[in-house]
Amino acid sequence: MNTQNIPEEILSALAKLPPELAAKIYSDELLGVIRALGERHGLRIDQVGELEGVINLRLAGVIEDADFRKSVAEAVGNEKSAQILTEIDEQIFKTAKDELIETANAPKTELETVQKVPEPARSIVEVKLANPSNEPATETKKQISPVQSEEPPAYKGVDPYREPV
Repeated sequence: MNTQNIPEEILSALAKLPPELAAKIYSDELLGVIRALGERHGLRIDQVGELEGVINLRLAGVIEDADFRKSVAEAVGNEKSAQILTEIDEQIFKTAKDELIETANAPKTELETVQKVPEPARSIVEVKLANPSNEPATETKKQISPVQSEEPPAYKGVDPYREPV
């Protein structure tokens, strides 16, 4: 998830959510449902964007239900808001609720019950020093013979690099 454009309030709310719901909020599946909803009701692309933002805020628990309904009405217009709110409840909120109930009632495996301890953040220098990727090369001494001054061989006949004039 790209967290550069998400305000701090939403990020803190996302951190408190169950991981299944947090993953659903910015999923492609949810975006597809919202776009299909917008196409069915003839919404403009900016209205679909506003609707997506309001739905994400409601799923994250940042805004209350009354504010959510008011924001949807402002985003899509009062005449369409009742139908759209009904579809949002059925297609998004009800499915999210059902998924959360399923995961809560599912038996936990041994690995899921063990809490993971987060590793402290380490600098890149510490990581490189702890796990060197390049082992130091073993030094091998080569016998270097002294340069003997040899005269280049004299050409016999025609020089192959010289063009005839």
